[in-house]
Amino acid sequence: MVSGSTDAAGVARRRQATTWLALTQADIERKHWTDPDPDAGAVNFEEFAEKWVNERDLAATTEDLYTRLLARHIVPTFGTWDLDEIQPADVRVWRAERLKATNGAKTTVAKSYRLLKAILQTAVDDDLLKSNPCRIKGAGKEEADERDVAEVEQVYALAEAIGPRWRIMIFLGAFASLRPEELAELRRSDIDLDEGVVWIRRAAPELTNGKKVIGDPKSRAGKRAVYLPDFIVPELRRHLQWFAEKEPDGLLIVGERGAALRRSSFGHGPAFAALCFRRMPADKRSWPSGKRVSPLCPVLRQLYVVCWPWRPPPAARACVPRDEEASRASVLRTAAHP
Repeated sequence: MVSGSTDAAGVARRRQATTWLALTQADIERKHWTDPDPDAGAVNFEEFAEKWVNERDLAATTEDLYTRLLARHIVPTFGTWDLDEIQPADVRVWRAERLKATNGAKTTVAKSYRLLKAILQTAVDDDLLKSNPCRIKGAGKEEADERDVAEVEQVYALAEAIGPRWRIMIFLGAFASLRPEELAELRRSDIDLDEGVVWIRRAAPELTNGKKVIGDPKSRAGKRAVYLPDFIVPELRRHLQWFAEKEPDGLLIVGERGAALRRSSFGHGPAFAALCFRRMPADKRSWPSGKRVSPLCPVLRQLYVVCWPWRPPPAARACVPRDEEASRASVLRTAAHP
């Protein structure tokens, strides 16, 4: 005798089978159906990820970032796996382990998660996987901590501590919001002292392997005119006379031996950072939050980008990236209402 519960389960299974058959027949008629290959997902993840990166027309810095994220955060876990072996539970365990191993570096883990999800989505689009195992809601969202804002006096203290050759990069970074890669490629021909303007036309980011890639700024809006506060112009004029390359198109910032600005320009970064710290007045060595001021920034940033997280109050800035007339008006307003 068949029990009622067993009979009900059989009815449910028959309904599911009927529904599947109807959907499959519809796909066949629309020519959307393909014979499933049970071995389609038996593709090594590391090989697939490497091919995924190579097939895309990526900027050098983006390719460098993806390669670094794969090598440091993704391949060590999934490199030897086949695509169809990666399950949602495995992704959750991997993400939790990465957060722990990086001491809660949420931004880095979010970048890694987004990259993993994009690679596996391509596998889905290529019919190698039925679905994407990256399903953690909000895991790819970056939530970087708010950076401390330095006092203007701290910027001046650091400029004094770092020495005359490099102080202009501190001022341009803090008061003109120039990126390190933009400073590295800034040239005499980009500077108009009479107008007090710097033209950002190129950038020279440095990759993980130390190679510099000269090209356009980070974004289309990165090509811009930056109008400088009046007090920066004498500093810039002095730097051009004393330290910049003498050719009309020479680099603005070079080392003592004439080498272009790069991470290695300061020798052993941590030792130089400690030296600058000791040279600063005692009352300028801490952030407003109480953290110790350090000329070294996280990850790849060395001393020459120390001031990028250090933004002066808005009234002390005079940098408008797009419209020239709006830029000039902004400078005049800042001067009239300091």
